[in-house]
Amino acid sequence: MAENKVTVNHLPVLTWNRLKINSAEADISKTACNSIIYDLPKGISSRRVDFETALSEFEALSGSVRRESFVAGKVPIYNEQSFLTGMGKGVDDYITASAIPAEIIDIPAGVNLSEPFKITVSGESSVFIKAGSDCLADIIFDLENTDLISLRVFSDFGSQVKISMARTKNKAQLMSDFGAYLQKSASLELYTVLLGAEKIYSGFGIDMTGDNSRFKGELAYLRGYGEEQDINYNVIQRGRETVSDFNFRGVLLDGGSKTLRDTIDFRRGATGAIGNEQENVLIATKKENSILNKSIPLILCEEEDVDGRHGASIGRIDPRTILYMESRGFTPEEARRLLIHGHIGSVARSIPDKNINKAVEEYLEARI
Repeated sequence: MAENKVTVNHLPVLTWNRLKINSAEADISKTACNSIIYDLPKGISSRRVDFETALSEFEALSGSVRRESFVAGKVPIYNEQSFLTGMGKGVDDYITASAIPAEIIDIPAGVNLSEPFKITVSGESSVFIKAGSDCLADIIFDLENTDLISLRVFSDFGSQVKISMARTKNKAQLMSDFGAYLQKSASLELYTVLLGAEKIYSGFGIDMTGDNSRFKGELAYLRGYGEEQDINYNVIQRGRETVSDFNFRGVLLDGGSKTLRDTIDFRRGATGAIGNEQENVLIATKKENSILNKSIPLILCEEEDVDGRHGASIGRIDPRTILYMESRGFTPEEARRLLIHGHIGSVARSIPDKNINKAVEEYLEARI
């Protein structure tokens, strides 16, 4: 098995590096078994091509957005990608070098999928989704046996797409790289629950070029002894009156580690744009000073008439909440477990799959 070191999850610009989190370095071991299993609804087509062909096709769809030499007066440090992803070009280069094929799923214009459909991914895979204008789709990704997934979504004019991704199995590592390009009036929702694996690298890159485009996302994670989570979120709002909203909901148990880079980037011309990012970390430790929690929120701005917000709520379970729940008949341990379930479950319940919801509940029961 070939091993590779890949630099991932770059901040878009250089910043104060005291915490050493401008980027991360991941080890990738080539997986022997790769598969993508799905049963496409009527009217949806798919084809398998090499990764470079798929990437070129989607770059052409997005118009190969010009990568600026300066961003809010700073020199960008990201590797250049015409179609942005959160983890960066290093993952693209690895996929190309490893000859991992790409699956292109084409949802034609005007198609309305009344029911969600599931895609099960194993090993290392790359998926490209083209959502035609005014289509409606709800897609669930089962990542239980996934080592690496690269997922890109092109949302055409007026499309409404919901993507869900979930993982609960304990494996050594998971890398989840996501990128989306939104045209005018396109809407994208993204719900991600990543619980299994000792190390999880997840990146989200959202390019909102179209006016009045909308993006909403939520990520839930739980980290305990010896487990690490490295997250990079970068939303670029170029269009007028775009709206982005991402909520990170995490639980840190004894020995858990999490790094979050989250950037809202208003480019010139994004008049009336609104960007919101909220981090909620529940510290459910029993030992003092047993966790590592790093966050670096950024707002880059080249436009005056915008509204950008960062928020963070990081702390232990409130003793008054425990006391109140005790007065209602719960033991302190039952109250703790219920609060952790609620923290993660609020995201998991947005995934319309009973099996995934059950797996999340069982995982939490086993962990806490």
